[in-house]
Amino acid sequence: MKRRTLTGATVSITLSLMVSLVVSLGGPARAAAADELPPSKPTGIWECIADYHGAVPMCWTPSTDDTGVTGYDIYIVEDGTARLHGTSARPAYTATGLVPARPYTFFIVARDAAGNTSPPSDRYTAHAQVGLPVPGCHVEHATGRSGPWSYAGIKLTNTGTAPVRGWTLHLDLPEGRRIEFSWGAKWSQDGTHAALSNLAHNETIMPAETTELGYAWRHSSTDARPQRFSLDSTPCTVTYLP
Repeated sequence: MKRRTLTGATVSITLSLMVSLVVSLGGPARAAAADELPPSKPTGIWECIADYHGAVPMCWTPSTDDTGVTGYDIYIVEDGTARLHGTSARPAYTATGLVPARPYTFFIVARDAAGNTSPPSDRYTAHAQVGLPVPGCHVEHATGRSGPWSYAGIKLTNTGTAPVRGWTLHLDLPEGRRIEFSWGAKWSQDGTHAALSNLAHNETIMPAETTELGYAWRHSSTDARPQRFSLDSTPCTVTYLP
């Protein structure tokens, strides 16, 4: 059996076809375009919790990004030098370990998954709070809307030193608001007072542990914030997220 060999003309045509194919396809397989767009600058920093001791609790307007913000770096400025104080996955952070009543200055930088960083926020100065030295609980209260419903997602953290068993979270709702359903807890309401009680899976909250729950109501034009959260009879500090 004879073997056929490519002649010079055949090789030339073959190479020509390969070059044409590469050109028509835009070259070799291209890597996905790198994400080079940084997140937007964090804005609107405010003090969003009361009654902490030796701390500055901060919230801010979330940054935006084409692929999503993955976190925030919080810097403290002391003696003209900025250093990283901590990080947060949410637009909220409590700088602890500070001297009560002393002023502190901070700024915030947002990050995305590609490692791009935003311009730093404007500097924010606040006095470290002089309040409850050991709060027993903390509530993070975040609101949203879906169709006819407004809802609040709650992260309830036991900040005390002992487990909490068989708990009820009490809160005062704005006038006229009526809870329609809840998750992560059983709810009851008497006028403006509402109570969210544990389910079987979250009956016990250990120290430093967080459990998630929430409630919903029919949307209205005045979605004011609830007030005075307490875990059983223990007052809670509160962070309100937009």
